[in-house]
Amino acid sequence: MTLHLALVLSMLAPPSEEAARAAFNAGELERALELYLERAKDPDVHPPDALAGAHDCLRALHRETQDIEHLCRALDLARTVRARDVFVDDDERAFWAELEAQDAALAGDACPASPLPDATPEDSQSGTKASGEDVSVTAAIDGESVAAPENKTEGPAPLPVLKDSPRPRRPQGRLIGGSVLSAVGVGLLGGMAGALANRERADATIATITANAIAEDRDFTPAERAAVHEADRRYTRLDATWPALLAAGSVSLITGLAVMLAPNRQASRIRARAGGAGLVYSF
Repeated sequence: MTLHLALVLSMLAPPSEEAARAAFNAGELERALELYLERAKDPDVHPPDALAGAHDCLRALHRETQDIEHLCRALDLARTVRARDVFVDDDERAFWAELEAQDAALAGDACPASPLPDATPEDSQSGTKASGEDVSVTAAIDGESVAAPENKTEGPAPLPVLKDSPRPRRPQGRLIGGSVLSAVGVGLLGGMAGALANRERADATIATITANAIAEDRDFTPAERAAVHEADRRYTRLDATWPALLAAGSVSLITGLAVMLAPNRQASRIRARAGGAGLVYSF
């Protein structure tokens, strides 16, 4: 039963980034393209991140086969992602703008211009949207098919495009890890407060016994002497403990908050592409 459940879960889970990258590095470009497009459907995956891998596959397929269709699909993908504008920051937006510019420079006039017509009054009256986000798409990420206008210029089939997707959510594992670190930090800081309070009580015990002996002009009794020695040992131990608790608690709390509140960013990925003067690396 457990094995059956594991198999079902493995089939339902989206492809991993590692699997897609391994296929790409092994030269299985069609397989890698398929895996990256599957990842783009996962709501927990930032779509431009997964589609960047798909774009790399299309560029590599074009270099390998010299088939202009692959380059046109890469250009269409870059234009679509930029049109959707679901980027997490300006760096990611600039990254895709650079991809589109490179694709356009490589393709020249070989790829057809965007076939989408401008909106007409009839479109507005009928409620039809004539935008690049919802029209002229024959293969959406979720598998639905959207009819293209009849006067569409023939050209390579477009890649799946992004639907209206929310901003990337923080992964649940990161939230849990940050919460645990924060809770540990709060606990350590609470322990520090208790150590300081106990240290002060030990100091007060020594001061009280000493003041009583001085007031009565006598030496410590055996019981008082034992109490003073015990309080002194406790004071010394706690005086060395509270700074360590303060440091560990502060680091744990700050780290936990940073993990939970850090904004999502596009995963760093080294890519090599053919350029005019050799290989161009992007991160």
